[in-house]
Formats: sequence, structure tokens, C-alpha cells
Amino acid sequence: MHPANWISTMNQPFACISITAVLCAVVLWIRSKRATRRGPLPPSLKPDPLIGNMRAMMNIVDEPRAYRDWGLELGSDVISVSLPGQVIIVLNSQEAVDELLVKRSSIYSDRPYIPMISSDNLTGWGNHTAIIGYGERWRFQRKVMHEVLHKGASEERWPLIEKDSRLALQRLLKNPGNFTQELRRWVYF
Repeated sequence: MHPANWISTMNQPFACISITAVLCAVVLWIRSKRATRRGPLPPSLKPDPLIGNMRAMMNIVDEPRAYRDWGLELGSDVISVSLPGQVIIVLNSQEAVDELLVKRSSIYSDRPYIPMISSDNLTGWGNHTAIIGYGERWRFQRKVMHEVLHKGASEERWPLIEKDSRLALQRLLKNPGNFTQELRRWVYF
């Protein structure tokens, strides 16, 4: 028998189910290896395979109370909730918030990485100050923005803005049909 014909000799539905099961097992194994590389997570309710804590989350009426109850049940101020494709870390006490978000803010506080927005290949917004992650580049961009946009800077530029506004109005009086071009000049200036 030729190796390429092995599926035709098998029952095709059985072959499809077998291949799908093997692929799912490989994907789950890869995801579990990635999860262990990130480090240990805080305690959590026992997650279901594939859907994590989705069933428990669907039954919640009052989220803060449910998180508090889970924290008491697990004996921890910091708990994790696993959802498909994402893990949520819940801080249940002021002490946990102070420890993680104040004392260790450089480790845990950052903007989320959203590939559709942050990728230079897709939108080109990857270096935008509102999206860029915390670091040297962000500090530099924030410093430059503050120097240019603080209240005193706009007051310093007010005479220039007034002068350019008058010139724009004079150009519009001479050529009223040029309104769109003049507006574009001001918007992109």
C-alpha cells in the first residue's frame, strides 16, 4: 500500500476525528508549556479544561462579592481567574494593592499590549505615547509632550497663534473658495 493512501483505507470520519483530537492535544500541550513559562499564578478555583473558570464567572451576580468570597475560600488576598485566552488577577485587599501596584509598580503596572493597535505592521501606532509600554522611550516622549503642551507653553505661543489666525483670515477674505485648503493647513499644521 502506498503511504499517501493510508486515509483512503481507513474509515474517513474516524480519520478526521483522530487527526482533530491529535491537533487539539498538541495545541493544549503547547498552551500548558507557555503557561508554566510565565511563572506560577495566584491560587484559583479549579478550572475546567479548555474553558477555565468560565462556568463560575457566568453564575456571578455581584462580582466584587464573588471575588471576596473566592479569596476567603482560597485563603488569599490575591487570586487568579482563568478564562479562554486570558488570566485575570484579582486583588482583594488594600494591602495587596499597595504591595503590587505601589511598591512593585515598575513590574506590574503597564499598558496592555494589543497586537492590532501596537503592531507597526498593522496600524503603525506602536510608538504612540498613549499606547507605548512604560520605559525609557515612554518617559522621553512624555517629557517632550509636557514641554510642548503645558499651560505656560500655550501662553508663550499665544502671540504667534493670534498672528497666524489673522493671516489665515486675510487669505480667506482674498480667496473664499480656498476655505477647505486653509482649514486643512490649520489642522495639519
